[in-house]
Amino acid sequence: MAIATRRLLLPLLACVVGLAALGFSARLYVQSRQVEQHGLLAPVTAVGDGKKVKRSGNHLSFRADVTFIASDGRRITSAAILSGEALNGFRSGQPLQVRYLPDQPAVVRIVGEEDEGGSWLLVLVGVAALAYGGFGFVSGSGRGRMSRRRRA
Repeated sequence: MAIATRRLLLPLLACVVGLAALGFSARLYVQSRQVEQHGLLAPVTAVGDGKKVKRSGNHLSFRADVTFIASDGRRITSAAILSGEALNGFRSGQPLQVRYLPDQPAVVRIVGEEDEGGSWLLVLVGVAALAYGGFGFVSGSGRGRMSRRRRA
């Protein structure tokens, strides 16, 4: 009984993880498209110390708190991904702008920076987990029929 339960629980868990990963990736993608289509521009007034999040070749990215003044005059601080070049440029006096959603001002993108809208790693994990779960269900149900046939 424990083996049969495990044969169903692991694929079920994999399917849940896969759906969650794909759902989160879809949410990031939709948010990114909304910012591109409906976002307002605002100049960045301050950038906090960045935490290194990824490196791709010679490209280094940071997650940092950026502060900007919204169109209604509110001062908003939100986390954003920005390149090392943009971070160093801002600190040396170059202007930096964000695009943000007026109804969700914490959702921001740095103008001119790479899009954070969809994580291909999340998509890959989601698809792999769903494939593993689906295969587990198919092979688990086949084993159950085979063992019933042997007993008969």
